[in-house]
Amino acid sequence: MHANDRPQEADARLLLNIARGFLCFFWSVPLYLLTLLRGSQLKLVIFERLAVPLLVVPGILALSGSLLLRRTRRLSVEWAHGTDNLLRAVLAAMYFSLPAGWWLALQRSDYLFLNFLLLILCLLWMLQAVGFLGGELGRILGRRTLAVEAEVGEWGVIILQLLPYLAMFTIAIYHAFQSHLPLPIGMQKEVLRLPVWLRAAALLPCAVIMSVCWRCRSLCIEGIIRNRRLPVGGSG
Repeated sequence: MHANDRPQEADARLLLNIARGFLCFFWSVPLYLLTLLRGSQLKLVIFERLAVPLLVVPGILALSGSLLLRRTRRLSVEWAHGTDNLLRAVLAAMYFSLPAGWWLALQRSDYLFLNFLLLILCLLWMLQAVGFLGGELGRILGRRTLAVEAEVGEWGVIILQLLPYLAMFTIAIYHAFQSHLPLPIGMQKEVLRLPVWLRAAALLPCAVIMSVCWRCRSLCIEGIIRNRRLPVGGSG
């Protein structure tokens, strides 16, 4: 009995860590959106002389989730690569989050604005990495619909977010050199020129990734209840 109980307990711990990890990302995605849209200029006062941008809060949540998922990296080779990639994306996002709000006090600082744009790029990288892990979990658990939904989320990040973002960034840099306007002003003009439907569609991948995170969390909890065995160490 003990020989059988130990693998089941190990599988339960893996599933619990996966569930907790995806739950962290389920909440960090909307928190990132809220702070980027409304609270990027706000600071969280920790001590009397220490304040950090509010963007660090969802970053800490995302870091917790990535570390929890990385503890399950022995699930498969692809899963291990995916967790490492996700951790790199989260660490990069946290690095660029620290001075993210400073450019608001220095609106004409192209350097700080570039830092803010790199933060957004890292967040898109993070979304894509979460989608990949969701699809990999769907393949491991034999849930085809989850794998397809995660793949749709990944492609949505690329098509509806990354490509328009890079296009706006390139055009803004071109206009900045042509008209000698500050880069933040040029980027703002390009964003306002986007159709409303495209700006709304850019939020769809976030909703899909959040749905994937919740489904992954639910499947893991269901697996714990049913004492599901995992193909640990497989190739995926």
